[in-house]
Amino acid sequence: MFQVIAILAISFAASIIGSVSGVGSGIIIKPVLEFSMSDMNVVQISLFSSAAVFTMALTALARQRSALKDFEFKKGVPIAAGSIIGGIIGNMIFGVIAEKSGADVLAVTQAAAKIIVMGVLLAHQIFESKIKKLKLERVITYIILGICMGIIAAFLGIGGGPLNLSALVLFFSMSLKTAALYSMFIILFAQGANLIRWGVFTGFPEININLMLAALIGSVAGALIGASLYKKVNSKILKRLYSGVLLFVIIVAAVNLFMYI
Repeated sequence: MFQVIAILAISFAASIIGSVSGVGSGIIIKPVLEFSMSDMNVVQISLFSSAAVFTMALTALARQRSALKDFEFKKGVPIAAGSIIGGIIGNMIFGVIAEKSGADVLAVTQAAAKIIVMGVLLAHQIFESKIKKLKLERVITYIILGICMGIIAAFLGIGGGPLNLSALVLFFSMSLKTAALYSMFIILFAQGANLIRWGVFTGFPEININLMLAALIGSVAGALIGASLYKKVNSKILKRLYSGVLLFVIIVAAVNLFMYI
């Protein structure tokens, strides 16, 4: 019962933050579960995270459907497709390194890479006003950008949200609030493809159904609240929230790195 309540609370809180900011809930759910649920293995935690994130993104977009009237599908779909391809490549790279180097080396590499990538994204937020923004307009560039984001996100195991936001702001001159909506769309496709890959190619790991239901219920409830808050917050608040999430990931990664060294 304690685990059910804990996972319900974790997915609920993460989905509120993830759906408001556009970073997705996986960046919070996965490291927290790794830290708090010692009886779950990495594969089980990854499935919980993917299912919760997919449910959160689907619920948030359904709740925000009125905001989709200005959504450019000709831009969002190629980026999402690219992120799916990149996710497959990133998982393959992850698997090769895990097989050749071992779990401890992989954990150290992943933690160090997280600190570097999240640090760069945080620096981008701090100095955003001094960085020249681009405005990509070719479909091929959308796909290539999606592939790059998918590879990095899959290897780091953080979901695409944090990368999506900074990349969309930098390469498409979007406001952070608009980027958050596109990020939810990309996350929905990427996590949906991830779940399909599990079901078709590798099979789902054995899990506790009650814990999964708790994760999904928490995700729906959190996403409904987060989607409502999204309509009320401004870009300044979103920027602070996004920066806070990045700092959280850096701290967790630093703790994990310290434990493995």
